[in-house]
Amino acid sequence: MTTTDRPWYIGLLLGTAGWVAGVFILIFVFMLFKPEAGNSALVIGFVLLGAAWGLFMVDRDGAFVSQLALALSVAGQFAAIFGIHEVFFKGHESIAGLAVIALLLQIALVLVLPNRMHRVMSTLFACAAWAFAVRFGLWDDIRHFGSNSPSPSLGMAIWGFAIVWIPVGAALYMLIRTEPRWTAAGREALMRPMALGLIAGLAAATLLSYPLDSFPWSASMHARQNWLALWPLL
Repeated sequence: MTTTDRPWYIGLLLGTAGWVAGVFILIFVFMLFKPEAGNSALVIGFVLLGAAWGLFMVDRDGAFVSQLALALSVAGQFAAIFGIHEVFFKGHESIAGLAVIALLLQIALVLVLPNRMHRVMSTLFACAAWAFAVRFGLWDDIRHFGSNSPSPSLGMAIWGFAIVWIPVGAALYMLIRTEPRWTAAGREALMRPMALGLIAGLAAATLLSYPLDSFPWSASMHARQNWLALWPLL
């Protein structure tokens, strides 16, 4: 049995471990180099992403090397997003803007990094970033996010739901309909992880589109009640 035949739950645990390890790597890098400036963070981010790409090219599906590459990629993504925001969008403190940066980065990583688990997770987090961009672009921003944020009407909530999830569902539908074609063309290594990531994105719609209000995170917080509660209906 090869490493590509690992059960899905083993891959999920390995992927989660890689993301947790990436956070610790990022903390270590910031403590070591103190890249307060956006330029430094941007350079460090792309260096880490380049190292992850190199490790994936050496061993695309091995357990240890791929997990190290995944951890480096996670750290690089956080650093790159911070650096891009500081260099090009400093002074525009917008959650929607950060989400758009994350969305574009995840799409690029799906195409560039040749690892099945990484492509699945990048597609999943691209769905998350898209949902965040629409949600916070329509209703919330960082200046007044909280219990006093304006509540959308039923029509706007449904409209936002459609903007987020109809394109995701349509993309998944097209991937499924054209599976024989892209399998015959030898693009299975790219398309199948994307399909799995889209399925995961639709299945996790509750947390992806309504994460900070689904659960109160402290005794002083209360879940807001408005029409966005319809978003988890997927």
